[in-house]
Amino acid sequence: MRRRESTSRAAVAVLAQLALASGVGPDGAPPEVLLLGLPRHGPFDTGEVEGGEEKAEAMRPHLRAWASELGVELLELHELVACTAEDGFHFDASCHRTVGAAVARRVRSMF
Repeated sequence: MRRRESTSRAAVAVLAQLALASGVGPDGAPPEVLLLGLPRHGPFDTGEVEGGEEKAEAMRPHLRAWASELGVELLELHELVACTAEDGFHFDASCHRTVGAAVARRVRSMF
């Protein structure tokens, strides 16, 4: 595993494990955790993030594997929305509504 993937996995794992250990689920049990995957990105080679679209796409299988390893749910945002063409990495209002509705549906189905 490359360094960036290892660092990203560690960050996802720490957050998921903190939530799972919190005991704030029903009757003090671990809560259900929903990891949001990456949306489709547009080209945003602004010098700050070179090859960002390709890097985001390459991260998707890792997110699926990590969610499985951690025993958490994953909502694949790339199946639902794409970032705006304006800058390639922000959502417009319509995308926010779509993601919000999808999260609400998924959370309801988890209980």
